[in-house]
This record gives sequence, structure tokens and C-alpha cells, in this order.
Amino acid sequence: MRRAEEIPDNCDKEPVHIPGGIQPHGVLLVLRATDLVIVQISANCFDWLGTTREALLGVPIVELVGVANAEGVRALVSHNDSSGHPRRIFSFTPERACAAAGNLDVTAHLANGAVVLEMERAGAMDADQLRDAYRVLNGAVARLQTAATLHDFCQAVTDEVAKLTDLDRVMVYRFAQDNSGWVCAETKRADLEPFLDFHYPAEDIPKPAREMFTKIWLRSVPDILCASSAMVPTTDPHSGKQLDMTFCFLRGVSPMYAEYVKNMRVRMSLTMSIRREGRLWGLIACHHHTPKVIDHPVRAACELLAQVVSLQVKSIEDRENAAYRDRQDNGLALLRARGIAGCARTVRFGQWQAGPSRLDRRRGCSLSRRGLSTGAGKRAA
Repeated sequence: MRRAEEIPDNCDKEPVHIPGGIQPHGVLLVLRATDLVIVQISANCFDWLGTTREALLGVPIVELVGVANAEGVRALVSHNDSSGHPRRIFSFTPERACAAAGNLDVTAHLANGAVVLEMERAGAMDADQLRDAYRVLNGAVARLQTAATLHDFCQAVTDEVAKLTDLDRVMVYRFAQDNSGWVCAETKRADLEPFLDFHYPAEDIPKPAREMFTKIWLRSVPDILCASSAMVPTTDPHSGKQLDMTFCFLRGVSPMYAEYVKNMRVRMSLTMSIRREGRLWGLIACHHHTPKVIDHPVRAACELLAQVVSLQVKSIEDRENAAYRDRQDNGLALLRARGIAGCARTVRFGQWQAGPSRLDRRRGCSLSRRGLSTGAGKRAA
């Protein structure tokens, strides 16, 4: 965990992948890949495992989780999955932990040649709740497939994520070419101020965060105000480097992000990436005004939904742009047939838009030139 004097004053220089600590709603262990010995552990381990960090460092993982579970970790190492994406591999109940810790879900991935284990309280969802989540996910995918326009598609995304997570506000935040952002769809609690159509400068989501979301699908912060739990020791004894937490769901919260969101009176956030051809197209940004942990099954459903959205956004955007160009061509042909010279000059100089503007998408305009909206009959405000 970085000290205040180590926090950069430029968001674009903040090393968000190496925060040095984790969110305290779980515990993180780093194992040496060759023998599965614990070489690093988060300082809050006693709260979750009932054992001090001094007693756990240097101990083979089998002594903590048992032979069968340790074999699951060994299988992960043997598979040598270099993608970095975490996999849930088992659940167990620590023998010495207090009753409040309960059963723990364990997720694992490889990072810089080491094994990273993240443990969190197993979800409290019963069979009926799991079926409900599956039903909502199926309905969400079906609705996305029938969306006629990009605007309808994005609105369906926010509506369905809100159903799945029950969070106060869900937005689709779309990036422009200059990395500024626009809230193009929103589903929110009725009493909240709308953010729909708000525009934000590129600095609001700094470059390191944008790069992070080209690698991960989902980021959950159950309580913005919770203090991080530091890693002990701070660096890997073998490599001498801080742990790269890019793919860790427990990754500590950026102080700059925490301050930014706190100023919005938000206590919890959930963010998913929308990608088009490997490029970050936008984000599904969710806010809640009280702390809330999203159980693993719902997070998995949200991650899958983000991937479905990313697969479909290109096709629906391309289809809408093609239809828009067809309407332009038809409109231009009609205007030229009526002998409107100004229109002909516009065609020759290529001043017509390649695709619908934001106003067009929201109003369903049939023909639009910069500063003119013939379908809606009104100028943009």
C-alpha cells in the first residue's frame, strides 16, 4: 500500500496495477510456483484464516487448504494458463477461522511466474436466486439481440445490468476518439439526479485505467471508503518486485479514484468494459450509495454479459451506420433531382457525415448534415 507521499499528482502516471494492497473483503496469497509455498500474504489474513501472517509465510499451501485443494492449485500451474484471467478452483472452510469468515471461495491465476490465490466469503445465494440470475441473463441476451438501434441497444444494457445487480445507477459511458466520454444510456433510482447525456473530459478516466480495461472485463469495489490491507512483504522475495494485480478482483483502490467517487457520494462501484475489435469502446459504469458486495455468480454473469455486449456492439453500430448512409444517399439523390445546387456542392466536397450523430441516434433523424437536422425539424441545442 503506497504512502501519501508516493501517490503521483498526475493520474496518467499512477501505477494502478501495483497498488501494494488489497480491498479488505477478502485475503490474497502469493505462492511460489515450483513448490506452492506462501511467499506473500495480505496483512488481514488473521481475519479470514484465523492464522497470523508470520505463521503462514514460508508454509506450503497444502497445510492451509488440504491435499485435494492443493492438487487443484498444482493443476493450474501445470496447465500454465498465461492469460492471467482468474478461475474459481475450490471452496473451503479454514479450520482456525472465526465463524464469521465461513466458507471461502478461492480464485487463482498466474502472475509473473507466481500463483495468486484470492479468497472471499462464499456467496449467500440459494438455488432459487441462482436460477433467477440465470433467467435475467438469458432475458438480457435475448433483448440485446432484438435491439433495432445503437441507442436502444445501450438502453437495454443499462436496464438489464440494473436488473441483474440491483444497483442504484447503471450507465453506458462511450469514449470518443479523443478519449473524452459521454453517458449515452442510463438506468437509475428514481430520486437520483440524471447523468444521461453528460460529457466528461479524457482526464476523468485516466490512461492507466483505460489500458487496464482492455485487459479485464470487470472491476468491483464493494466499499470505496475501506482502507486497503497491505501485502506482506511488500515485494516478492524472489523477484524483488511488487505484485502485478491487473487481474486481481481484490486489487486495492486507487486513492485518486476513491476521492473522485467519494465526491459523488458513491460508496460502491462496479465497472465492465465494452470493447470493439480489441479497442476500448466504452464502459458499463454502475454506482451504489451504500456498501455492497456482488457475489461471485452475479459477477460472473455480468462479465459474460459484458462480453456479449462487446461482440454485438460492432455489428449493430456497423448496421446502423450503413442504414444511415443509405438514407443520406437517398436524400441526396432526391435533393439533386430537385436541382438544389448547394447539396450537389456538399456531395462533391464530401462534407456529409459518415455516420449518425449523437443527436441523430437519440431522435431517429432521417437525414442530417452538420448543423442541420431535417428528420427532427430542430437544430441541436
